Amino acid sequence: MKNVGAELLQEKVNKLPPELRKRWFDDHSPTTPFLLGDIEVTIHRATGLPNMDTLSLTDAYVRVAVDDKKGVRTPTVDDNLNPVWNHTVHIPVSGYTHCLSFDVKDDDRVKPSLIGRVTIPVVEVLLAPLIEESYALDLGGHVIISAQYHHATGLSTEVDSKSGPFRQRHLCRVNLYQDALLDGFEPPLSTAFGPYVHKEAWLDVFNTLSAAQNFIYITGWAVWHKLVLLRKPPMGPCEPLGDLLKRKAKGGVQVHLMVWDDASNMMGTNDEETRAFFKDSAVKCLLVQRKSSSGALSDKDGSTKATSAMVSGIVGKNVIFTHHQKSIICDAAPLVPREDKKSRIVCFVGGLDLANGRYDCPKHELFSTLKTVHDEDYYQGVTGLTQKYGPRQPWHDIHAKLEGPIARDVMKNFEQRWEKQNVRHEWKGLLQPLGPEGNDKLMSIADDVVPDDQQQWNAQLFRSIDCNSAILEHPDPIEYSIQEAYIHHIRRAKRFIYFENQYFLGSSKEWIGFHERQFNIDCKHRVPAEITSRIIQAIREGQRFTVYVVIPMYPEGVPGSGAVQAILYWQFKTIEMMYHRIAKAIRDFNVDAKPTDYLNFYCLGNRELDYQPPGKPSDELSQTLTTSKRFMIYVHSKMFIVDDEYILIGSANINERSMCGDRDTEIAVGMHQPQAPMGSNGLQNGDVAAFRKSLFVEHAGSDFPELEHPDSLECMRKVNAIAQENWDAYASDNQPLKSHLLQYPYKVADVGSWNEANVPPILVPAVEKIVDFKDALVKGAQSDFLPTVLTT
Repeated sequence: MKNVGAELLQEKVNKLPPELRKRWFDDHSPTTPFLLGDIEVTIHRATGLPNMDTLSLTDAYVRVAVDDKKGVRTPTVDDNLNPVWNHTVHIPVSGYTHCLSFDVKDDDRVKPSLIGRVTIPVVEVLLAPLIEESYALDLGGHVIISAQYHHATGLSTEVDSKSGPFRQRHLCRVNLYQDALLDGFEPPLSTAFGPYVHKEAWLDVFNTLSAAQNFIYITGWAVWHKLVLLRKPPMGPCEPLGDLLKRKAKGGVQVHLMVWDDASNMMGTNDEETRAFFKDSAVKCLLVQRKSSSGALSDKDGSTKATSAMVSGIVGKNVIFTHHQKSIICDAAPLVPREDKKSRIVCFVGGLDLANGRYDCPKHELFSTLKTVHDEDYYQGVTGLTQKYGPRQPWHDIHAKLEGPIARDVMKNFEQRWEKQNVRHEWKGLLQPLGPEGNDKLMSIADDVVPDDQQQWNAQLFRSIDCNSAILEHPDPIEYSIQEAYIHHIRRAKRFIYFENQYFLGSSKEWIGFHERQFNIDCKHRVPAEITSRIIQAIREGQRFTVYVVIPMYPEGVPGSGAVQAILYWQFKTIEMMYHRIAKAIRDFNVDAKPTDYLNFYCLGNRELDYQPPGKPSDELSQTLTTSKRFMIYVHSKMFIVDDEYILIGSANINERSMCGDRDTEIAVGMHQPQAPMGSNGLQNGDVAAFRKSLFVEHAGSDFPELEHPDSLECMRKVNAIAQENWDAYASDNQPLKSHLLQYPYKVADVGSWNEANVPPILVPAVEKIVDFKDALVKGAQSDFLPTVLTT
C-alpha cells in the first residue's frame, strides 16, 4: 500500500460509516484521527538488506515509533541479510495520532546505522481491517509489516484485563484497609448488602500470623523485626514481629522472609539488622538485590547494544532498583470444619510494609503521640528532625486481605521469586509443593473458595517483574501487567476515577517542550496520557467525567534535595501536559468549562495548634516546624478506583520505576464484586463504593451528599472548595484545619486567557516554595548529576 496524499485521505475518510467518522475525526482534525485503543503491529521479516558491517553481516532490528516518538523494538537478528522476526506488539494509542514509523537499523555497538524508514499514516490502518505490505528501504531491501487497529470499546468491555499470566479468580473474599489501624474511625456507611464493616489492617495481620500452623511467607521492601503491630489495650501491646515469627518457626511453622537487600545502605530499610536478628533461628530470612538485565531492557524500550552497555556500566542497577512488593501469605483454618484438618491460604497485599513509621490511623498525629504509641517508633523522612521536638511523619496507606483462589496466585509469585533469587543452596526446595490438588496439609483450589453468597469477589493478580527476579512461565523476559491493567480500566471507566498514589509522573513523550535526546528522559509509561485522553474523549462527546488524584505534598526526603526536586519537576511536567491537552480540548470544542472541572490533584496535611514543645530547638527547621505546628501527611497508597465498581491495590507507584517491569518489582491485585447491585446514583453500591466514601470522609472530615455522585460537577467543586479552604488555612499562620484534604499547590490557568502556545502557562505553582522549607521549590528542578533512571 502506498502512502497517499491529504486529499485522497480525506476522500477515503468521507467514505467511512458515519459512526466511525464521528468516533475518530472532527472539524479540528479531519484526517488525523482521535484514537483510544491499540494498534497491533507485526514486523514479519526483511529481505535483501545491504551489508552494513565490515567483518560480519548486518545485525538488524526494527524500532517502531508513533508520531516520531520512539517506542518498542524487535530483538536484534545477528549476521543476517534476510532476518525473520515475526515480532508482534500491541501499541497503546490515545489522542490524535498521525502516523507509524518503522526504522530498520544495523545494531552497531558504536552507533546504529539507519537502513531505511517506513512511514504509514494511521488513517491507512483504520481504512482496512488489516494491512500487510512490503515496503522498500532507502539503502536497499524490503521490510514486511502488518498492522491492525483495535478500538478501546472492543478491548475493554471485560473486567478481566487479559494482562499478564494470571487470569481473574472467582469465589474470593476481600477486606479493604485504610491506614494500619482505625483507632475508632468508623463512619456509618451502608451498601446494598447492609452496613459497611470497617476492618483494622494490623489487627488482622497479627491474628492471621498468630493462627498460622504450616507456613508464613513475607516479601517486603523493608521488614523491621522490632515492629509492634498492636499497641493499645485490649489487644496491645503485643510481642514484636520478630519475636512472633521466631516463636512460630520454633513451633514448626515454615517462616520464609524475602526482603530487598539495600546495597546502598541509604534507604533506612533495616535489612541487615533484620537478617542479623533472625540469624541462627528457624526463620529463613533472605536478602535479595534487584538485579536487572540490560538485555531484557533493550528488548522492551529500544535501547541499543551501546546504550545498554553504558547504562549497565554507569547506573549500577543492583543498587538503585528495588524489590518493592509487599505481601504476606500463610495458611489459615478452613471456613467450614473438615475431617482431614487441611488448611486454606490467605494473604495480604498493598502499600504497607511491616516496617517502622507505618503505625498510623486516620487522625495522623504529628506531636501528640511522640511519647505514647510512637515512643519507640519515631519516623521522619526529613533528616535533622528529632523525636524530642517532632513532628513525626504521618503515614497514610491502603492494604487488602485476600482469601480464596486469588491467594494461590500471590503464593505462586512468592514461589517463583524464591526459587529464582534464593542463592543459599541449602534453602532450595524448602517451599511446600502445591498444585491445584493441594497437598497433605493444604486443601485443593477447588475447595479453597468462600461460601456462595452475594458478597463474593473476583480478583486478578498483576505484576511488574522480569526474568531476573522470578521464574516466569511465559516467553517474555519482562512482565508489566500492572501498567496494562491501569490502561485497560482507565479505558473502561464511564464516569469517574479516583487515585491515591505515592508518585504521579509519566508519559514523558507527551510533555510540553519535550525533546527526547536533549533531556534523555525515560518515563514513557502511558498512565497519565491515558487518563488525559479519556477526559478528552468525554469532552468531545459532551459527557461528564471526573478524575481525583491524591498524592503527597512532596516525595519522602528533604524537600530541597536533588532527588526530591527532580521528582517534583517530572511530576510538574506530567501534570502540565495533562492540563494543556484538556484545555485545548475545551477550547476546540467550545465547552463552557474549566480544566479543574475534570481533573484535580490534592495532598494531605495536618496541624496541631495545641502542641507545646519542650523548650526551644537549636536548629532552624525544628524551630520553624514547632512554631507552625504543621506537616504533610505522607500519602504512600497505591490505589485506583473506577466507577465504584473496580479497585486496584498494590505496591506500584505511578512512575516508570513501578510500571515498566524491568526496574522495581511490584505486585497489585484488581478486584470487584460482580453481584453488587446498582444504587440510585447509577453506580454499584458495594464495598468499593463504601471504601471510596470512607476515604473521602477521612480526608475531607465528613460525609456529604455530593459524594453519592462523584462524577458530578457539584461533587468536584464541593471537594475543591473543602481542599482550597484547608490549603489557605495550612499556608497561613496559626489557622486550624477543618480536615486533612488540601488543594495541591498548583494554579491552573483559565482557558479564556490561555492559548495553545501555553501563554500564559496553563500550570504554575500556587506558591513558589514548599511551606516551611525555604530551599524547596514546589515546581521542583532538574538535577545536574542524578541519572533520570533513578528519579523517574
